Amino acid sequence: MCLADAPGGQVYLLDILRLAGNVLTLEQKLPADGALPGKMLYLRAGTHRTAYRILEVLPPGNAVRLEHSGLLFRSKILNFSGDRMSLTTELPPPIETGKGFKPGYYDGALVTGEDLRAQYRVRKVDGDRVVLDRPAPDTDFPDSDGDGRRMVLVFEHGPGDDVVLPHSVFVRVVDGKAEQQGAGGLTGF
Repeated sequence: MCLADAPGGQVYLLDILRLAGNVLTLEQKLPADGALPGKMLYLRAGTHRTAYRILEVLPPGNAVRLEHSGLLFRSKILNFSGDRMSLTTELPPPIETGKGFKPGYYDGALVTGEDLRAQYRVRKVDGDRVVLDRPAPDTDFPDSDGDGRRMVLVFEHGPGDDVVLPHSVFVRVVDGKAEQQGAGGLTGF
């Protein structure tokens, strides 16, 4: 499978997400040649797209630690709608409330509780209301640390997202002879 916006890249599906350590566990093993640290990794969930720099590939080779956290938003939950399809937060998600940002930035992002067990997706954000992809029971958003507040966290990526590791190949012609430079392979030169 290859994404149209990253031709030639390899696509993996996220299997397990270890959010706390900026670690993504992938369905397949990655090249163990030491070439990935410092490279970019692209993630896509529907229309939501992001890019991260890889810090390291972790044993047994199917996990990567990213340079930055994918946490977009964290706030106290004030209440749920009657149909359990949305929750109201103490603070509105900040990106869409900023001047010049179109609605839809959070669409497709992962929604979870402070115990990082729930897995919902943002359908849309409307002010301080986060609309979910399906109804959520109270048990999916517990007060795990016992501080009297139930929290919602929104991450840029989650299980099932497409992951692209792009390859770049450059061909330079010197004295009529083509020389390949880059990480990909070319044939016929």
